[in-house]
Amino acid sequence: MTALLSLENIACRIDGAAILEDASLNAGAGEFIGLVGPNGAGKSTLLRVAAGLQKPTTGVCRIDGAPAMTLSPPERARRLSWLPQAREVAWAMTAREIVALGRFAWGAAQRENAEDAAAVTQALQEAGAAAFADRLAHTLSGGELARVHLARLLAGRTPIILADEPVAALDPAHQLSVMKLLRAKADEGRSVIAALHELPLAARYCTRMIILHKGRIAADGAPADVVTPAVLRDVFDVNANIDLVSDVLRIHLDPLG
Repeated sequence: MTALLSLENIACRIDGAAILEDASLNAGAGEFIGLVGPNGAGKSTLLRVAAGLQKPTTGVCRIDGAPAMTLSPPERARRLSWLPQAREVAWAMTAREIVALGRFAWGAAQRENAEDAAAVTQALQEAGAAAFADRLAHTLSGGELARVHLARLLAGRTPIILADEPVAALDPAHQLSVMKLLRAKADEGRSVIAALHELPLAARYCTRMIILHKGRIAADGAPADVVTPAVLRDVFDVNANIDLVSDVLRIHLDPLG
């Protein structure tokens, strides 16, 4: 399998603190990778390195074979879409105008063409945000705004999708729909990597899970292979009962002790 995105021996130190150590992965077409780990494990930093937004201390990130840090912002934006954890909107913009920002690498929203318009409309529909496309961002609820930013991510129609906590602030029904949508994008041939805290959702929808612990990759593989009571105890400090029911992992967590 040819890697659309690769991280090679990544280490990252920020303000003297070691955030990532010797992290390597290859992400290919058709994969939906769930990046999980405790708070502070390095998930967001790894995604920022993958997006070419954070220069690693050592190692290299390659996007479609090219070093990420050598690509201009428009070149990166044509290859990957990025959904950050913090998604503030500083101006009075409608939901549709925010989604159109996902097309900036092709010239939108300054000179939106028919292809841009179609991509924006489709993304709004897929993310469940079409009903409030013309509303200003500050009038939307947190969950509605989360769906708008998801639509912006999808509007780029890029081969690589990186999302930092895409189901945060969503109710259970919308969490399920977003995970199903991201899995569908992977099934179309995209490479999708999402940082997630929801272990049951990650185990159900991801084709592969990478578990980060203290800046290092503690496990990498199919959900059934890496989500084990031993790994969850060592990484998350929890007791876990795990059952496989109709090919879906059922995970029940309890505190240690």
